[in-house]
Amino acid sequence: MNDNNESSKQNQVGFWSTLPGVLTALGTLVVAVTGLVAALNQAGLIGNNGPGTPDTNEPPVAEVDLPQQTQNSPEHLLNEYALGLTNRDFVSLIEIYPTLNETGERDWLEGRNGKLPIETIQLVGQARRIVDSESEVVLRARMQYCREDGSGSTDIKNYTFLNSSGAWELATRSAPEEVTSIRC
Repeated sequence: MNDNNESSKQNQVGFWSTLPGVLTALGTLVVAVTGLVAALNQAGLIGNNGPGTPDTNEPPVAEVDLPQQTQNSPEHLLNEYALGLTNRDFVSLIEIYPTLNETGERDWLEGRNGKLPIETIQLVGQARRIVDSESEVVLRARMQYCREDGSGSTDIKNYTFLNSSGAWELATRSAPEEVTSIRC
């Protein structure tokens, strides 16, 4: 019987000598080294903390590809349009939207249509370009309108901007879609 035990011991190969054993050992080593590097980096013992690198524990801010909002971009003008309505700044509104029906807009804002006056108007989220060319941009945007009593609504409209001699101006706005009553 001793001969059988000795021959079976000689035929047995250690686990670490087999392919699965070697792969297990390598995987464990990679995980251990990765964990060590991550811990040392977190502790600030390794990594680039040189000039220009923030030395804070704040999470990185995700970068979002936003359209440029220059002083005369349609996105900027749409924000200015909402602000002009809130402030009743019809001089600025006419510069942004030359064909604006000033009387009708004043009546609507002041509540002469049987509703309470509108106190604030603002964009909700970011306007989305649905047409984008050198001469025309159509922005689809949700606006929020709040009345003096805290009631309000949101709607979605398309705002068409035309480029005239290098300057954008609001040409038309569509009828409201998806009108929702809200509390402001």
